[in-house]
Amino acid sequence: MIQQRATQDYHTIPGPKGLPFFGVLNARPDTLNFYRNMHAQFGELTRYEAFKKFEWYFVAHPEDIEQVMLGSTDVYYKGIGWNRVRMVLGDGLLVSEAGLHRRQRRIMLPAFNKCYHENYAQTMVGVINSTLEEWRLKARSGEAFDMAEEMMRLALMNVGSTMFGSDMRDYAAPMGEALHTILHWVHLRAVSMEAWRGRKQFEAALANLHGLIDRIIAARRVHHRNGETFDDVLDLLLLAQDEETGEPLSDALVRDEIVTMIVAGHETAAVGLTWTWHLLSQNPQCAQQLREEIDGALNGRQPTMADLPAMPFLKMTVQEGMRLYPPVWGISRQLTEPTAIRGYELPAKAILVIFPYVTHRHPEFWDNPDQFDPERFNAERSTGRPRFAYFPFGGGQRMCLGAAFAMLETQLIVAMTMQQFHVDVVPGHPVEPALYPSLRLKHGLDVTLRER
Repeated sequence: MIQQRATQDYHTIPGPKGLPFFGVLNARPDTLNFYRNMHAQFGELTRYEAFKKFEWYFVAHPEDIEQVMLGSTDVYYKGIGWNRVRMVLGDGLLVSEAGLHRRQRRIMLPAFNKCYHENYAQTMVGVINSTLEEWRLKARSGEAFDMAEEMMRLALMNVGSTMFGSDMRDYAAPMGEALHTILHWVHLRAVSMEAWRGRKQFEAALANLHGLIDRIIAARRVHHRNGETFDDVLDLLLLAQDEETGEPLSDALVRDEIVTMIVAGHETAAVGLTWTWHLLSQNPQCAQQLREEIDGALNGRQPTMADLPAMPFLKMTVQEGMRLYPPVWGISRQLTEPTAIRGYELPAKAILVIFPYVTHRHPEFWDNPDQFDPERFNAERSTGRPRFAYFPFGGGQRMCLGAAFAMLETQLIVAMTMQQFHVDVVPGHPVEPALYPSLRLKHGLDVTLRER
């Protein structure tokens, strides 16, 4: 990481001129293209205003993003832009700060080591197989269905079954309904002045979600009183003790962590998978190449974690999908002190905005950046690419702990689905990004299945 030195006044940073007081109101349907165009017009660092209270800076170059993502969390903290997320996640790992975040990360890290992933893979295969059996009826009837909804349901069951030891079939429907209401309201609060209209529904849905999680925790406490323990994240949290005080985590903090893992663990994976199905439908030659690789590696049997290295095109396909449509489409940090970036000293309280969606299409680092091309992730073409030219899971101390989990889950779902079915997007179905907390498809993705 290059140490920056300030040589220029931040007031001279180029940027668009906005309206008096309101500045640039960028929460609009074309936000992604708005930032792409701003990058093309003004360069790697852009200064703009969105209301007069704060200074906003759009950071686009991988070197500068590396400085922000790897810099001290005492300087680059989550800040004001995460307030609405905290309403849902409380003090969970995704939004906690400073010492609390470091303590939580130490506690959580063992759950995501290689041993756990091998156990997770076995459980996921069983959950995925059950879902594919349900889909067989849809394939035989020719019924169209929303793959986005199915990916949400499947990812939610995977999270529950692997991380909490619970059969999510009893919880998936009410949790899914609550999460839909919660995330929809968070989205409205970010882009609309009328989010107050859904506040009561949001609060009721959040209370329902908390109630469901409290039931899971209470059931596990009963097992503990009977002398039973489990190798999963829930037990890790419930049995964890603070290294300094020896005190356990409070039930409220355990619940915040579970909400965080449910939201982050199913939403982003499901969204990434849905975009992958769309991209494969638009690129049938890639889909055929992927199908042949899967058939050759597995020869009709169910995959294991050990099979994944034999399917490199599968991994590259998933990576390319997340390059073009990163589920986490935007990241923000707020400065606690004056800090130099790209030769400018930015003021304390400045808000830095980073868009993986834009940097993942940066023409300096990606040839034909809008084209779907999984081979760009092969070893030869990846050589020399800056670390933060591609960062779908963030980076630094706040890099997503579940990155390997998500990659494992996504590859298993794609491989097992393509073994058994052709996935066909309904002709004419509209495809448009929607800026929820993750980069969803606005109209879902209606598909039909054909058995192989």
